[in-house]
Parts: sequence; structure tokens; C-alpha cells
Amino acid sequence: MSSRIARRARCLHLVGLTLWLALLTACGPSSPEGLAEEVRAALSEGSPLEKARRLVPALERLSPQNVDAVRAVFDANVANLHELEISLFVDAWARFDPPAVLEAVKQWNFAIKRTTALEALVYSWALRDPAAAQVVAQELARGVRGGGEFAALFMSGWVFSGVGGIDEYLLAINPDGRESSLATAIGSTIRSRGVEAMLAWADGFIPKAEPFYRPKLFRKVVRAAARRRPELASAWLLEHVDEDYAVHGTTGLGEGWVDLSAEDALQWIGTRAPEEARPEAIAEVLGRWNPRDRDAARAWMESRERDPMYDPALQTFTRQMARRTPEEGLEWCERSSGEEARIACISGVARVWARADPAAAEAWLGQSPLDEAERQRVRRASRLGLRQR
Repeated sequence: MSSRIARRARCLHLVGLTLWLALLTACGPSSPEGLAEEVRAALSEGSPLEKARRLVPALERLSPQNVDAVRAVFDANVANLHELEISLFVDAWARFDPPAVLEAVKQWNFAIKRTTALEALVYSWALRDPAAAQVVAQELARGVRGGGEFAALFMSGWVFSGVGGIDEYLLAINPDGRESSLATAIGSTIRSRGVEAMLAWADGFIPKAEPFYRPKLFRKVVRAAARRRPELASAWLLEHVDEDYAVHGTTGLGEGWVDLSAEDALQWIGTRAPEEARPEAIAEVLGRWNPRDRDAARAWMESRERDPMYDPALQTFTRQMARRTPEEGLEWCERSSGEEARIACISGVARVWARADPAAAEAWLGQSPLDEAERQRVRRASRLGLRQR
């Protein structure tokens, strides 16, 4: 799930929770005109926190008897509404009449506001009636550019609803189009019930998936768990390590763990992970870590002994270095564990160099240790670099 969709789903979930909590403080019934005036006054607040504090108790009293008066206030201010205000209003109205919300917000003239409201509606509707929300989400996705967000928000709302049937829905999607919905299901399950619950769900879901899809699914699950609870993710990985679908699980663990601590991830992978999985996973962690903290990544690489386990990481490290200092990258290649790995490292640096500075790379190529086949690969990269300029 993209960061924007994740933020939107969290916001919409908090909207629903906030409205529920407002039951404790909501005032008694008021006239439609009186409620509309409360809403108008709340919208005039500059602070989002103060605005929400005043708006939530008012919208908690929204009902079929007063919705038209309140809707008129929102319609009059639609051009200046923010996402928070729209989401609160939509969620309050969708509790009792989501079809009316759909028809109303479709009439809004401002496309950005209209899309925000429709996305909020899909999420709120899915919280209460996933089957109906699915139909609406599919219709909206066909008619709006970037409609994948409707599918993601629908899935997030469905997960938070607690209604069953998600496994069957995901498996019915073509694997090529399953990524967004699956990522949303995983992320929303973690947020609603925690990492342990998500891993328990995955234990039941992975065997149902197509055999060719299971490695990708397993890697995605481990990565998501490692971003929050790497100790749980690593233990779960070891429970499944003998399964064919776990082949890239260690790499997924590193992809998630690096966001918390690259050093801890590398330590665990280098000592606890299956030996055959270590080189790829170490290279992945280092490749993500180095752009974020070059000094720390460099110090870690400098502390490594020559070992085939680190050759892929060294090649990743030097290719990244080649974008700025290719000559230094070539020097680092001398740390390779053997001649074959050294030539692979040099060739990788040269190809990056050739795309960035074809003339300089060509001048170096004539006295390089590369054979003619590797030199031609570098020259093809050089021509690609020239075409991209």
C-alpha cells in the first residue's frame, strides 16, 4: 500500500473512532438550523484540532431529519474544505445513508474535493457493508484516473470491519493486479490487530495462494512484519525456512528491518539466516542503507573480511558509489573474495560510469582488466547513456 493510501486509511479510521468516542460528549437533539449553525461555526476555526473538537460532537448528531441543513453548509463551503472536514462529514452521513452521500458528492464541482469525498465514502461504506462498498469502489475505479486508491481504501475499510471473506476476494483477483489490495490487507491487519494477528492470518492464507505466487507473498508478509516487529518476523521466517516459498524471505526481512536498524538486520542475517540466503539479503540491506547513511554503511563495509557472502553487497555498494566517484568504486572492487567476483564488480561499476560519463568511461576501458565481451556490455551502457541525455 502506498504511503498516501496508508495515511488516508489511518485518517479515515480515526475519523470513525473519533465519532464513536463523541457519543460520550455529544449534546442532545437540536433543530436542523441549530445544528447547521454549530457546523458552520466549527468550520470557521483555524486550528484543525479545535475544528475537530467542535465538529465531531455536532456531526455525531447528524440524522435523516437534519442532514439537509448540514449538507447545505458543506455544499456552500466545498471549495475551501480540507480532507479532515470532508472525511468527518462523509463518515457521519454514511452511517445511515451511504447511497445518498454518493449521489450528493458526485454533484460537487471541485474535482479534488469530490475525489476526497468519494474515497472517504468507500472506506466508511466498507466499514459497515463491504459487499455494497465493493460494487461502488469498482464503479468509481473505472471512471477516475488513479482509481486504484478506491480499491485500497475499500480493502482497508473491509479489514477494519471484521467481516469475513477477504481471503476469497484476494484469491479471485488476477495475481498481476493483486499487489495493491494485498499490501493494503496486510498493512490494515497490522494496524487493526497487530503483527502477530497478521502473521497468523498469513499462515492460513499462504497455502491457499497459487504456488508460483507464494514466494512473493511470503516476502511481502515478512517485510511488513519486520518494519514493526523484527523479532517476530525473524522467528516466523525461521518457522517456514524449509518451505520452497521462503526462498526470498530473508531478503524481505532485511527490506523491512533496515527501516529500524540496518546494523541489527545485518547482524541477524549474517549469523542466523540460512547461509544460502545471506548474500542476497545483505546486499539488499546495504543497498537501502547506503543512500541514507553513507558513512555508517561505508564503515560497515570496511570492517568486513573478504568473503563470498559479501561480494553481492560489495557490488551493490560500488555501483552506487560509481554514480559520483567511479574511480573509488573500482578501488573498492579489489576487496572482492576472488577474481570472478572482482571482474563482476568492476564491470558493474564501469556500466554505471558509462551511462553517467561515456567519454571518461571509454577512455578508461582500453586499459581495463575486462575482456572484450565485458567491454561491449559497458559500451552498450554508454550508448544508452547518450540516448538518455
